[in-house]
Amino acid sequence: MIATLVAGGRAGTIAAVCCQLLTIRYVFPNWVSVHGGITTDLANILLSTAALAGSIWATAAYRSAAALVRSQCERRVQTLSLFIDEMDHRTKNNFQIAAGLLAHQSTGNPDLAHELDKAASRLETIASVYQDLSSRMATPQVIDLGGHICRIASLLRTGAAPDHVEVICRVDPIDVPVQSAIVIGIIVNEWVTNALKHAFDDGGGLIGVKVTATTSTIEVVVQDDGGRDAATDMAGHGGDLMQSLAEVISARIAISHGNGGTCCTLTLDRPHSG
Repeated sequence: MIATLVAGGRAGTIAAVCCQLLTIRYVFPNWVSVHGGITTDLANILLSTAALAGSIWATAAYRSAAALVRSQCERRVQTLSLFIDEMDHRTKNNFQIAAGLLAHQSTGNPDLAHELDKAASRLETIASVYQDLSSRMATPQVIDLGGHICRIASLLRTGAAPDHVEVICRVDPIDVPVQSAIVIGIIVNEWVTNALKHAFDDGGGLIGVKVTATTSTIEVVVQDDGGRDAATDMAGHGGDLMQSLAEVISARIAISHGNGGTCCTLTLDRPHSG
């Protein structure tokens, strides 16, 4: 039976024949009488042979059925993976199209134009999550937070940062649920954007984005060395929105301003590996 399960019916048959030869040699050596007659051991040999044949047939049938089911499951998983990959790609494209429409919406109201730009930037942040999902099909429910935050920082560095301001990202690789990554990405996008717009005068400056983790917590820090208080723009509706987003993932926000610039910190409990 073991030979049949491992290597198939032919291997099981060979093993059974060998077993029966050994049985005839050592267990039922006297199935032919010395007087020329047939003893009752012959019936035992025939019964054991029939039992072996039935066991091999049943085991081979089970092995074939299991292989067929496994093959069907693998094909379905592959098909679903392709569907999910395509859906993620289309979702990302839809977010980017919507962000582009918002970003290019002309309006005579500067405040409204500013809000549209912020909404477009948030949509771009959400869309960037889907770039990671297709490469993480083994664990599609989580993504690398460090890589996601670095991608957001890179987009802001190339698309929004003036020449005299540098954005540096230092992160640890940390797997988090997709929803948490989206929320954290939006908050980081908001903090870095505010620092770019409000923290610096005409001189140069530096914005540092750092993601670190301990066994129990994750800490995301956005800090600038500008002389102006970048947290001023976070009051009101924008600040309330960031606080509401943080509450969705049970995170805590702390913002401080000193001689070294503005420091924004997001702290949340690290999700269990299970």
